[in-house]
Amino acid sequence: MTEAEQTREREEVEVGGYGIGLTDWSAAPTYAKFTIFVIAASIGHPGAVVASLVACGIMNAASQISANVMQDFKTGYLTLTSPQVMLTAQIYGIILGAIINPCIYYAFKETVRGKQPIGSLKSEFPCPYAGVYRAIGIIGMGGVKEIPKHCVTFCTVAFFITLAMNSLKLVSQKKGWTIMNYLPSMTALALPFFSGPYIAIPMCIGSVVVYVWNKVDGQSAEVLSSAVAAGLTCGEGLFTLPTALLTMKKVRPPICMKFLPSGKELGKVDSFLSSFASTNS
Repeated sequence: MTEAEQTREREEVEVGGYGIGLTDWSAAPTYAKFTIFVIAASIGHPGAVVASLVACGIMNAASQISANVMQDFKTGYLTLTSPQVMLTAQIYGIILGAIINPCIYYAFKETVRGKQPIGSLKSEFPCPYAGVYRAIGIIGMGGVKEIPKHCVTFCTVAFFITLAMNSLKLVSQKKGWTIMNYLPSMTALALPFFSGPYIAIPMCIGSVVVYVWNKVDGQSAEVLSSAVAAGLTCGEGLFTLPTALLTMKKVRPPICMKFLPSGKELGKVDSFLSSFASTNS
C-alpha cells in the first residue's frame, strides 16, 4: 500500500470515528465501497479488482474498529464506566478475534462437501454479497465514466454546500450569531442518504418527540429520553409497521428508478423513451 493510500485510510478512519460519535451511525461499509471504486479507478486494469477488494477489507476493518470504540465510549459515558476499561475491553476483543475467527473459518472450510470453495454461490456456505463488492471493482476500473451521468456534479455541489454551511457555522459560533442554533450538522444530514428511510423516518419522529418532551417536561426528558429511544429503535424499529401495512395493501412506489452510466446504453434508453412518448401521444 502506497503512502498516499495509507494517508487516505487514516483520514477516512478519523472521519468514520467522528461521524459515528456525532450520529451513532457507522458508515464503515460505505467508506469500504468508496475505497474499492477509488483503488480500481486509479489502477485501471484487470488486476485492480483484487487490489481494490484487499484495500476494501483493510478499510472496513479499520473503520469498523474505530466506530466500535467510539460506540463503547458513548456507552461507557451513559453507564458511568471508565473509558480505560472500555478501551481495554476492545483491545482484548481484537486479540481474541484474531485468534478465534481464523479457527472458525477453518472449521467451516473443513466441513464443506464437494469441490466448491467456501463463499461461492454453489457451496454450502455462500457469500452472495461478495459479488456486489466485486461488481463495484469491475465498474471502478472504467473510472468516472461508468457512474451515473450527473453523479460527479451532484457530489461537487454537495461538497461546496457542506463547505459553505460548516464555514458559516464556525463563523457564527465565533461571532455569537443566533443563526448558529438553526444550522444543521452536515454529517448528520448526509447519513440518511446512505441508510435509507427505514432509519431516517424513525430518527425524525424521535427528534420531534424529544423536542416536544423537552418543552413539556425537560427534567424527565433528560433522564428518560435515552431509554425510550432505545426501546423504540431496538429490534425492527418504527418503520416495520408502516412497511408491513403497505405490503399487505400491495402498495407500490409511484416511480421506477434505475441509474445508468453515460454512454451507448444511456443513449439507447433515451431514444427508446423518446419514441415511446411520441407513439403514445
